[in-house]
Amino acid sequence: MDDITSSTIDDAVAAMTDVELDRAIRALTLRQRSLLLGGDLDTAWAVTEDLERCLAARCGMPRT
Repeated sequence: MDDITSSTIDDAVAAMTDVELDRAIRALTLRQRSLLLGGDLDTAWAVTEDLERCLAARCGMPRT
């Protein structure tokens, strides 16, 4: 993922409320599962990166 996309995602995640983060986490988890079951590993990995950002924000973990 390039730096511009990464910073845009980080900005969006930082602006989310806890409820929005919870919804995003649920949606990304379902999307990830669907992609994995369908064998689309490259896209599943990209979704996993977004999911990790949301989980870190929700848990209050510092982002690198």
